[in-house]
Amino acid sequence: QIPRLFALYKTTGQLNHFGEMLENIFSPIFEATIFPEQYPDVAEFLQHISGFDTVDDESRSEKPVDRTFSSKNLTPQQWDIADNP
Repeated sequence: QIPRLFALYKTTGQLNHFGEMLENIFSPIFEATIFPEQYPDVAEFLQHISGFDTVDDESRSEKPVDRTFSSKNLTPQQWDIADNP
């Protein structure tokens, strides 16, 4: 599981937009898939998983009508607000 901490990373200046978070998650996976000999630990790890998900603090979840965002409106690179997408 990957925690949904984009809002924290954005607020603290660790990320500029959501696209950077996606790159941090998926680039190592793609690299290890293409070049397993260069990333043997990640390549081995990928042999043992079938998927993963993101998790959020559901006690803080907003009602769907209160959400102010839509992934249809912004691409990950455009998502530069401090809300979790």
